[in-house]
Amino acid sequence: MYRFLPRPIVAFLCAFGIATSAQITLAEVTTLEYTDGNGCKDEQLSIRVVVDNIRKGTGTIVADLHDEKPEDFLRGSRALIRIRMPASEGQTRFCIPIERPGTYAVGIYHDRNDNWKFDKNFFGIPKEAFGLSNNPRYGLRKPKLEEAAFEVPQDGADTVIRLARARDILN
Repeated sequence: MYRFLPRPIVAFLCAFGIATSAQITLAEVTTLEYTDGNGCKDEQLSIRVVVDNIRKGTGTIVADLHDEKPEDFLRGSRALIRIRMPASEGQTRFCIPIERPGTYAVGIYHDRNDNWKFDKNFFGIPKEAFGLSNNPRYGLRKPKLEEAAFEVPQDGADTVIRLARARDILN
C-alpha cells in the first residue's frame, strides 16, 4: 500500500499509526535485530529467526508471522507481523516480537529487487527465493499450515529457515 513512499516516511507513518501497524519497516527493525548474535532483547518474547541459503546480499528478506488460522496462512495482508530486513549473503538473523506463547508459522521471501512484492511468473511460480518455518517439502501445491507451524513457549523459540527456489523444487 505504501510501497512507493521512501522507507523513512513509511516508518514515520507506522510509528504514528497511519500505516498498518503490523508492518515493521527497515527503520524500526533495528530494535528487533540480534543484539549480540545470541538472542533478542531479554524483556521481549520473541521468535529468533535465522534465514539460511541466501545467495546474494542484495535486497530485503521479508518475514510474515502467522498464527494458527489456516485461512490466513501465507496471505501477506493477513499476517500478524511483517518484518523487512536487509539481506546478507549466507545468513540473515533477526527477531520477531510476539505478544504471547502459542502456535505460529513464519513465511519468508527474498525481495531481491526491493519492489515490496513476492514476484511470480505468468503461471504463479515464484521468481524469488522463499522458505517456511520447519522447512517443509515443497511440491506442486501450496504448503499447509500444519507443515510450518511450531510451538513458541514462554521463553521464545528459535527457527532456521532455508531458502528454496522454484527451479530447485521443479527439477
